[in-house]
Amino acid sequence: MVSASIPKADMDALVRQMDRAEKLIGKSVRESVAWAGNYVAISLGAITKVSKKKRKVEQRPDNKWKTDARVGRWGTYKYKNGVKYWVPIYRTGEYGRIYFKSKKSARMLTWDQRNGEVKPIEFTTGAKPEDDIPGIMQSPKLIIRRRGLAKRSWKYLKARMRVGGAISDHGTGNIGAVIWRDIGGVNPTLIINNDLRYAMTALKGDASALSGAVGKAARNMERELTRRIEKVAK
Repeated sequence: MVSASIPKADMDALVRQMDRAEKLIGKSVRESVAWAGNYVAISLGAITKVSKKKRKVEQRPDNKWKTDARVGRWGTYKYKNGVKYWVPIYRTGEYGRIYFKSKKSARMLTWDQRNGEVKPIEFTTGAKPEDDIPGIMQSPKLIIRRRGLAKRSWKYLKARMRVGGAISDHGTGNIGAVIWRDIGGVNPTLIINNDLRYAMTALKGDASALSGAVGKAARNMERELTRRIEKVAK
């Protein structure tokens, strides 16, 4: 869940725009609060970064590949439940090459199924991934399948702003929720929860950007209110 302290001046500015919406264009208290929530979600979506399409290919963190030819040298890192873990990319059989042990010499050899070439495995410590294993950069393990989800999550929350409710994503589970309290009262409360673990780190500027988004939302709401009022006055 994303949370951060919001400067009082920014929150006060947003409240002033909600008051203006009620007094000048006839919105109800709940409508003005939902409208302000929309602008906050838009501001947060605008400052949320989108990751690169692919993960980096990196060298295995231990040195087993130097002494055991069956261990792949290259891999990448993924995250599960916020925990970073290592994923090897090249294993025997991938990219048309098979590792096997010679019965005659007891050496580890590699057989390239594409051209039939058989040769001893050599450890080239200075090799680049693509030089060592042609095609490795196209491994599906490098693709970040939920790329852009943090940015889209604010759009999904915005869509729930008026009626409230939870949002989820196939494979990710719960993303967040918009919660209304005291709907029929004089002081309805709107709570916007983003439950993505990395939603905070995806912001440009982290927590400081989150607090500034409310000030930006207030300014954008003020401009739109002024535009509507001037349009009616013409």
